[in-house]
Amino acid sequence: MVHLFAALPAAESKKIDIECVHKCRRLAHEWQAFISRTHKLRKAFVSVKGIYYQAEVEGQKITWLTPHSLQQVVSDDVDVITMLNFLQLYEPLLGFVNFRLYHSINLKYPPILDPRLEALAADLYALSRYANANVNAIPSVVNSEASQVAESEQGDAKPKRDDIEHEKSELRLAQLQHQLPTNEPGALMQLVEEAASEEEEDQDTRECKNLFKDLKFFLSREVPRESLLFVIPAFGGIVSWEGEGAPFQESDQSITHQIVDRDAQGHKFLSREYVQPQWVFDSVNARIILPTVDYMVGR
Repeated sequence: MVHLFAALPAAESKKIDIECVHKCRRLAHEWQAFISRTHKLRKAFVSVKGIYYQAEVEGQKITWLTPHSLQQVVSDDVDVITMLNFLQLYEPLLGFVNFRLYHSINLKYPPILDPRLEALAADLYALSRYANANVNAIPSVVNSEASQVAESEQGDAKPKRDDIEHEKSELRLAQLQHQLPTNEPGALMQLVEEAASEEEEDQDTRECKNLFKDLKFFLSREVPRESLLFVIPAFGGIVSWEGEGAPFQESDQSITHQIVDRDAQGHKFLSREYVQPQWVFDSVNARIILPTVDYMVGR
């Protein structure tokens, strides 16, 4: 519902105000930025209704639909009032979910965007930059704080080694008691299975993270920019586009793939592959880099 209203035009006659559209768009981009940054996206499917995405967050598979990036028209047959009533539930719900998810990776919420990118409607890219910059800064902050604590404690007497080991043992025992309810049969086996499933999820995330590793993409004007800006970084790729605010230009010789959807190209670089957007989605769903020969424009 939030992704739907994020794509709708503001219409006073339909009681859809501009603040509602902007808030939905921001919430949707915050959600997508988290999924992309943590590499939780698993599948993407393009249909006539829109683009279906499936992510796995905290062990739960979540599927949602986003409209195509086209001019949307609200028909008179649609009961907008009822949809707005449901939106009053989903807006704060998604905001709370985003709040918890961002704090789970030590990010402040709501995120602070680059106003220049926000003005250029590159909200998702701005959010991704915010997430990457702040998450990468966390280890240095932690190390700095740790060094300060260590310096302040140099003059203090060191606790005995036996006391430290005793405290560690008590902490570990408390954790195990919390994880293993005594009144639940087979609790130990359940804990082992949960640990194994978490390891499998980590492996799945690593596969997704490295699918487009070391690949550099450039998006032409005619392709669905917003969707590809979401999908490509979620699977480890680097992406730019044609227009202001782009991180690198089309002339960059390190680009490996250019996403196009028309035959006529002003200039072609021999050092890169020219493929249709469907190649990205099919490679994501297959979890392998597919041959590009079947995805050239005109095939």
